[in-house]
Amino acid sequence: GEVDFGILFEPHSYRDLTVRAFVEVVLGFITPPGHPLGELSEARFSAAIGEPLIVPAEVLAISQQIAVLEGTTGMDMSRIATSDNIQMIASLVQAGAGVGILSSLDVITEVQAGQVSFTRISDALLRPMTLALCTNSARTPSYAASLVLSEIENGFAGLSYVESMLSTEENDA
Repeated sequence: GEVDFGILFEPHSYRDLTVRAFVEVVLGFITPPGHPLGELSEARFSAAIGEPLIVPAEVLAISQQIAVLEGTTGMDMSRIATSDNIQMIASLVQAGAGVGILSSLDVITEVQAGQVSFTRISDALLRPMTLALCTNSARTPSYAASLVLSEIENGFAGLSYVESMLSTEENDA
């Protein structure tokens, strides 16, 4: 079938794809409010040594970045739970079961509601992931699709780490 537009996570270069908007998504620790790690805006992966960790299962895209961090740092993670359900990870963190590792996009709502804190993992080898709003270069969207696309495009920046997480910190200050 054909579509007017799509939202892609980590899009690769395609000849017939036009990126209309994109945001960078970063990996981080999620903690209950008041946790010492959650008081930091960023921390190295090694800051989680000794913490009980709740991590994404291998089927989730961010698990690859966690595996790279674990391998390059030599850190032996204290995994207490692994899940392929982002909401389950966030719920376990909210219940105080441990420290989660997710992307900034995964927990925007919870951070803005004050239910969890997000601390960006600052290791230099990590690169931000990309969420992109794309259209087919060879196809002009319908009028209705153009209206919806414009609305999505206007709100897309609010999904970025800088826009969603840092603006929350400024509102708290």
